[in-house]
Amino acid sequence: MKVLTVNKFINPRADAETYMLGLSRSLIADNHEVAFFCMDHKDKTDLGKTYTISKVEFGIRKSFLYKMAELVKTSVQNLSICSKLKGCYEDFKSDLIHSHNVYDQLPLSLFKDVDIRVIMTAHDYKPVCPSYNFFTKGENCERCFADSFKPCIENKCVQRSAVASSISALFFWKVKKAKTYLTDYKVYIAPSDFMKRKLVQSGIPVNMMNVVNNYTEKSVLSSATGKTLLYAGRICQGKGIDTMLKVYSLLPQSLHGLRICGTGPLKDQLEEISKKDNLDFAWLGFISPQTVKEEMNTVLAVPVPSKWNENCSMTIMESLENGRPVIVSDSDGQPELIEDSYDGYTFKSSDADHMAEKPKELLAADDKQLCNNASQTVEQRYSSEVHMKQVYEVYRDVLGKSIEIKDKSAIAS
Repeated sequence: MKVLTVNKFINPRADAETYMLGLSRSLIADNHEVAFFCMDHKDKTDLGKTYTISKVEFGIRKSFLYKMAELVKTSVQNLSICSKLKGCYEDFKSDLIHSHNVYDQLPLSLFKDVDIRVIMTAHDYKPVCPSYNFFTKGENCERCFADSFKPCIENKCVQRSAVASSISALFFWKVKKAKTYLTDYKVYIAPSDFMKRKLVQSGIPVNMMNVVNNYTEKSVLSSATGKTLLYAGRICQGKGIDTMLKVYSLLPQSLHGLRICGTGPLKDQLEEISKKDNLDFAWLGFISPQTVKEEMNTVLAVPVPSKWNENCSMTIMESLENGRPVIVSDSDGQPELIEDSYDGYTFKSSDADHMAEKPKELLAADDKQLCNNASQTVEQRYSSEVHMKQVYEVYRDVLGKSIEIKDKSAIAS
């Protein structure tokens, strides 16, 4: 089988790209071929043939004039991208296209006239939210379900910028008007039940939806747990790191410190507060994914206090992978990944008092059993073997034929 992977970025800059490249490695391991259609980047993958277009960037640090120039560049480039894509899948002789994040930089009509089946994995909420995260001004928001796109502009939801928000709202309106998500894709893969519900709520038929959680690999576990907590993620308002600061003073003395890895717009402010209040925090900054896993292997548990609605948190999965229980908020998309009091604990989002109870419950529990349970969860629900079986079932349904895999067995027709 030949799979053409389409994503705006090719380098592993975020979870979507990390997942995309990992999926490609799994396909190759099962004797399938992959190729990539993406924007050009110096860090191209060597996993398969790569077809590139010129890079376009709407980053938060770019000026108004730069963004306008990039918007014009995108409009001009879009005239030829669709024909380039057709040439790519004909050259590669693709059996199907697996699309990931194609918003904004790639044309809205990218798959309108393709004559092979297209699957989309919905890594974020962009199909139903112009700003992709259902979060604005410190709270969860679904107003664009009712009002189409105007709230995005009024609240400056994208990069806190009227220009960026207007651009995103325009794309969102055009996609809705063209019914792109109804006509251009054969099926969707939703990494969580919550994502599935939101896509269906937006008007995508339920029979186009497949829930396939992200995956992770089982690690060699440490035999001993530590007495610290580890926060791993972006340091911004939606991630709930400010709740962690409120919780810390309520924790028992037997929990020695909080280790924080990551960066983001609130880092300097919160680091200053922690120093002023003499909080026992270790600010590790940005560290490699492998180092994050090594850190996880030394702690008691990993809190994931998100305020916004996560899709399928890789932090949760990586913590379970390392045999460490998680303490997660009840923001939609997170509780479904764990079993409360078995491999983690759930608390009410933004409720510091309720969150503070969970480490106390953890300390009173059998920590070795919790760690074993976390590892079992990965093996039973989130391993690459389980994941690929589910992906091949989607491919089989789309192609109408069985999919050969490395051990010469197949997903039955």
